[in-house]
Amino acid sequence: MFPTAVIGSLPRPAWLLDLLHKYVSGRLPRADWEKACDRAVPFAIALQETAGIDIISDGEWRREGYFQVFYERVEGFQPDFIPGRTRRWPAVVAPLRRRGPIVADGAAFLRANTTRAIKISLPSPYVIVRRFYSPEQSARAYPTREDFLRAVEDVLLEEAREVLAAGADCIQLDDPMLGYFVDPRYREQRSEHWGTGQFADVEQELRLAIDSVNRLSRPLRDAGAYVVLHVCRGNIERKSDAAGDFSIIWPALCHADVDELALEFAMPQAGSLDVLAHFPKRMRLGFGCLDVRCPEIEPPEKIVERVQAALRYLPPERLTLTPDCGFAPSGVNPIPLDEPYQKLKSLADAAGQLRAS
Repeated sequence: MFPTAVIGSLPRPAWLLDLLHKYVSGRLPRADWEKACDRAVPFAIALQETAGIDIISDGEWRREGYFQVFYERVEGFQPDFIPGRTRRWPAVVAPLRRRGPIVADGAAFLRANTTRAIKISLPSPYVIVRRFYSPEQSARAYPTREDFLRAVEDVLLEEAREVLAAGADCIQLDDPMLGYFVDPRYREQRSEHWGTGQFADVEQELRLAIDSVNRLSRPLRDAGAYVVLHVCRGNIERKSDAAGDFSIIWPALCHADVDELALEFAMPQAGSLDVLAHFPKRMRLGFGCLDVRCPEIEPPEKIVERVQAALRYLPPERLTLTPDCGFAPSGVNPIPLDEPYQKLKSLADAAGQLRAS
């Protein structure tokens, strides 16, 4: 009962961040970067294992961020086309070609260094389309966003199969773009989000995103994978990009054909748990019951209280206990390294109390 899992990312130690910046700027060869990660990732593993977490990741330390890794490892992109909050992002300008593993090599290293269940996360296809499709620059390679979406799905399916072959127990698809639609300002395109692309009809976008997840999830589940869809509202510098109740996107989320839907409920803007009264019986809930954005270390008792509130809607055997989001989806998140350890200890202690009650 009550297995615990991370969503994915952990903040990096300062020395690894220094090397990351050199690697991203082209001043450190990839081979040297991978060697540094081979030294660092066992620390991330030990942090989670010692905290008592059941399903662990490599902290996503090998990648700059959860979606950047796609254009770093896949051919077809040209830099500096799409304006963003802090930089100009690449646009797809040529047919995609996977140059080799995107994250599967890291999955093999993680599998070799722990006996616990491991989770590997990938960006959802919809996130990649919203980030990197430019009508002006991309149409020659992919006349429509839907064409690009299908190409991204093909690349991610190939990668996910290699991740499974490397020993992963769980594949998670990360999609904060879906979560942004809880915010009325975002739905009306008044929120001045940079670098996330434009859209015309919200309901059409929700269908596009969920249909894409399902096309990717079904063959993976048929192959024996446990597939999670993680929907959040962004997490950068302890801030969320969107505020609003899940109810406004709930019908779309309920059409996801995945094993587990991971949602954030600990953050103050998360809204009511009442949506869980209509949670699909065919899925588990990855219950975000630990706030990763606040600096305070919440005691286990507070987490237990949140879980008990969720138990009014779902039985214990359908709950996985998780943080709301990754601790550091971006390499620049200013979170001290000891903070996730203390918070994950609280999460594991809460699970222990719930199992004993």
